[in-house]
Amino acid sequence: MNNILSDPAAFMGELDPEFIERALSEFYGKIREIKNCLGPGGHLIDIYILMVFSAMDVTTHEDARQEGRCDCMRRLRSLCRSILAGKGNKTHPMYWRARTFMEKHRLPGKRKMDRLDIYAGALMPSFGAYALEEYYNTYYNKLKKDQITGINEMYKAICTRLETEEPMQQLNEIIKKYFLRVSVMAAYLQGFSEDLLMTLASYSKDLGQYTLSAVMDIREN
Repeated sequence: MNNILSDPAAFMGELDPEFIERALSEFYGKIREIKNCLGPGGHLIDIYILMVFSAMDVTTHEDARQEGRCDCMRRLRSLCRSILAGKGNKTHPMYWRARTFMEKHRLPGKRKMDRLDIYAGALMPSFGAYALEEYYNTYYNKLKKDQITGINEMYKAICTRLETEEPMQQLNEIIKKYFLRVSVMAAYLQGFSEDLLMTLASYSKDLGQYTLSAVMDIREN
């Protein structure tokens, strides 16, 4: 039996020194192939690639990771803090769920910061689902409909000139394989997970336990 760190590759990923050379070789090669087939219309593939890259740049993976890492937990703590203060936006989609849980588990005698950490850890499953869906919709709305339509129309125009869709399908697979190694939502989830793990791993001298233990105590009740 092995733990997650017994094999560095399981945690760090595989080392592939030739990855970049292989990726660009396939990418440039496929573009050249399509250009040659398009003849005088070869510039269309350049336009298509730039349109796709522009759409991919709407939200970078680092932006998504930071959003998941910093924003999600901050918003949940803010909600819990306002409820503890007897305030809070009652129209917030998670307000009543959080308030009901917190009233059931009042955690008397614990410092406010400890209570916030415990509530955040315990409520994160439901709040995380809400935040994830909200972020997905926000990101999707950033991709303007006319931008998506333009890419689709250019794709169809190129396929019509080629009289086949296969080269463009292959190009898209290369783009996904080498340039979309991590999806925006996966990056958001990674950031979210990092922040949650840091919270659960925090130790309170007043409680004499880690936040994870305190969260498990109230989740079992």
